Amino acid sequence: MPVRSDIYDDPAVKKALPFAAELKTGVEQAKARPVSPVYPQISQAIYKNVNAALSGQKSPADAMKQAQADIEKALQTF
Repeated sequence: MPVRSDIYDDPAVKKALPFAAELKTGVEQAKARPVSPVYPQISQAIYKNVNAALSGQKSPADAMKQAQADIEKALQTF
C-alpha cells in the first residue's frame, strides 16, 4: 500500500478501496521495525507465538508470555 497518507483521501481511491480510511490510519501509525542484530529471531518468536494463539494451540496470554521469553533469549545472545 502507498505510504503517502494523502493518497487515501483521493475520491477514486476511496471508491476503489472502501476501507481506505483504515489503510490511511495504518500508514499514519506505522513505525519502523526495531533495529537489532537478532531481528530475525525476534520476528520468528512473534510469528510463531501469534500463529499458535490464532490457531488455538495456545491461549493468547500463554503465547505472548512465550514470545516474550523467546525474545529475551534472543537478546541475550547479542
